[in-house]
Amino acid sequence: MLRRVTTSVIAAAALVGVAAAPANALIFGTNDGPADERGAVVRVHMLTNGGVAECTGTAVSAQWVLTAQHCIEDLAIDDQGRISGMITTGEGALGSETVRSHQVNAVANALEANEANGDVALIHVNEPMDVTPAEINYGDVVGQPGTAYGWSTLGTGATGTLPRTDINIQAQEQHPLYESSQAYLTTSNRPAQLQQGDSGGPLFVDGKVAGVLSVGVGSLSNPVLISATYMHAKMEGLEGWVDATVATNPDAEPGELPEVTPGGIGQLIPQLPIVPGWAELIDIVGFDFL
Repeated sequence: MLRRVTTSVIAAAALVGVAAAPANALIFGTNDGPADERGAVVRVHMLTNGGVAECTGTAVSAQWVLTAQHCIEDLAIDDQGRISGMITTGEGALGSETVRSHQVNAVANALEANEANGDVALIHVNEPMDVTPAEINYGDVVGQPGTAYGWSTLGTGATGTLPRTDINIQAQEQHPLYESSQAYLTTSNRPAQLQQGDSGGPLFVDGKVAGVLSVGVGSLSNPVLISATYMHAKMEGLEGWVDATVATNPDAEPGELPEVTPGGIGQLIPQLPIVPGWAELIDIVGFDFL
């Protein structure tokens, strides 16, 4: 099912005591990784009622991009009922000859389709992208080594070179912002850290996307910059919804491209909600497992 406006995860995050993280991209990562993984990772720019939301995504077909559901929250709708969004492909600084722009004309999210995994969405562009789509891993990948990528015009991604980091997939846990939703509890190997702007970015396992970055987990005493702990919405169980959605080709007219200035600090809203972790609850009662 396709829709253009959904509930507000960002607002929900604020209600549970969000501590804002610095607006950086994946930092202290490396700039390597298999070409078939890197080539499918794209930048997502969606015009919302609060500004241009910046996220990361993964091309899973010539015209569909996998990302986080909270990246398509509160979309701005023009007087003709159109949404405005842009997917940029290729490495390099925004506006360079190596980066191509593609207009968004429709979105779909798993939560609205009554799927269990909450923070997962698909974005459709009106013309095919010149990329090799990534495959999806629908299995349970707990305990397996993973790799994460993340773009942002506000951090190391501003150089135009896509950073990556190794990820430890610790367990499946209930997602704090989506009832009855399970997600992977993950950590990066410090000093590498996923940051705002990396939301929706892929978690690759065995060369296939097994999850998308959803939230950071931290507290006042153990912020995400230190905890390096996250939740990735899992792709397990979503095969039917993804296949059915990707098989469609919406012909809705796109809105105008959002204005995205390279390094446009102040204009952009990098996405990565931060939710309180177990450490914050432990602090209240005087225990500390860390």
